[in-house]
Amino acid sequence: KKLDRLGIAQHFSVILGGEHHVTKPNPEVIRQCAERLGVDPSEIVFVGDMDKEISMAKRAGVKRAIASIYGFHSKRRLLAVEPDALISSPLELLKHVE
Repeated sequence: KKLDRLGIAQHFSVILGGEHHVTKPNPEVIRQCAERLGVDPSEIVFVGDMDKEISMAKRAGVKRAIASIYGFHSKRRLLAVEPDALISSPLELLKHVE
């Protein structure tokens, strides 16, 4: 609903929110998204700004779990969950996707 109000919902192929029974940090969230998109979780490059999101992505078996250090959690906290990469700006993401 919030994405509709912002006028950006049409830019997303899959939206899973709090109304679903499974929520993050359960890796099933990523698996459900992958299934709806028709891809395997191992094809997903996941970006998160919280330690639990990175841990969730790794447990789901994503291709890469990238931590954004310009978001919610500190670099130190994100490094503790061993992300595949750290980015400090959205543009840095480009070097981590194929």
